[in-house]
Amino acid sequence: MIDIVEKIVRSAGEILRSHYGKLQHTHVDEKSAHDYVTIADKASESFIIDKLTDAFPEIGILAEESGEAINNHTSYWIIDPLDGTKNFIQSIPYFAISIGLMTNNELTFGIVYHPMMDECFYAEKGKGAFLNGVPISISPLSDFSRGFISTGFPFKKRELSRAYFSAFEDIFSQITNVRRCGAAALDLAYTAAGRYDGFWELGLSPWDMAAGALLIKEAGGIVTDFNGNDDYLNSGNIIAGNSIIHSKLHQTIYTHFEGLANDK
Repeated sequence: MIDIVEKIVRSAGEILRSHYGKLQHTHVDEKSAHDYVTIADKASESFIIDKLTDAFPEIGILAEESGEAINNHTSYWIIDPLDGTKNFIQSIPYFAISIGLMTNNELTFGIVYHPMMDECFYAEKGKGAFLNGVPISISPLSDFSRGFISTGFPFKKRELSRAYFSAFEDIFSQITNVRRCGAAALDLAYTAAGRYDGFWELGLSPWDMAAGALLIKEAGGIVTDFNGNDDYLNSGNIIAGNSIIHSKLHQTIYTHFEGLANDK
């Protein structure tokens, strides 16, 4: 499975690279306020779905642009053909393809591909996490004050901006620095590889998180929602890191979102 899906995402990455820096305004649509789709998203998704369906006809599909085709499948792919679309539109080379596999309500496989760096992160449940074939692990940092944390602004949930920025200020006052790069799947993959010490965001969709969440778990990290539970794919709210970093992030975030933590 890894070999087949890696080949598919690398080919989809070539599709994205062929459009990168060449988009015209007619190639971009606004699905909803501040949420965009391009011809590159659509071409990548169409290619991925066709190839996955050919290779694994027994597995259903949940994809960002085309929706659900799960039917009665006990397993289904969760696909983001281009995470970081706004970066892509602006020719900022921080975006990724993300594919997770849900089997009997459990994440069992995930792959995140960064086309511009040719970096392929992947994990299979119980078998560890890897970057281009080399094992990766979560940051071992135990001193939260030295933390280097990634996040994303709640551009789809602006009604929660007050709580978000209150939590942001609280976290930022305790750590070394924060990055907001604009592609949650890649942020999670970087956290799994120890490049970031932790990650948190709210208002995400399952395709933003599925593959990256498994990467972090298989790299030795912890992933929860804002309540400290395992409902992040449904709530859209996620905290990730090693046990110490995750605990500190959760303690801080929960105080600002208590009562709102289950809102999607």
